[in-house]
Amino acid sequence: MKLKQFVGVLAMLILMAIPVANANELVTADPASGSTVLVSPSAVTITTSLPLMADGNSVEVTDPSGNRVDDGTLAIADTEAVVGLIPLTVGGYYTVAYTLLAENEIPLTGNYRF
Repeated sequence: MKLKQFVGVLAMLILMAIPVANANELVTADPASGSTVLVSPSAVTITTSLPLMADGNSVEVTDPSGNRVDDGTLAIADTEAVVGLIPLTVGGYYTVAYTLLAENEIPLTGNYRF
């Protein structure tokens, strides 16, 4: 009897883990988290593991004072989200905050600094 219960619990755990294995994840970012840029980039590109939906995504970039420095143009192409930047003229850490949506997935939300 205990063996049947164990097998049942094990099967349930395996089935619950399958959606997690396919969860959308951040694959790369350019500029990368923690990187130092010597020349002002013209855009921030975030690449995810799953294709993104065309609508409902958000990527915002702020300077060290919290002022937005993205130009508001967010382009989505398959697994990439690209937001344009105005010229970065202030030294310090810039923060990228994102919410990215893939079909039937929990929103991928996070932030990083470069």
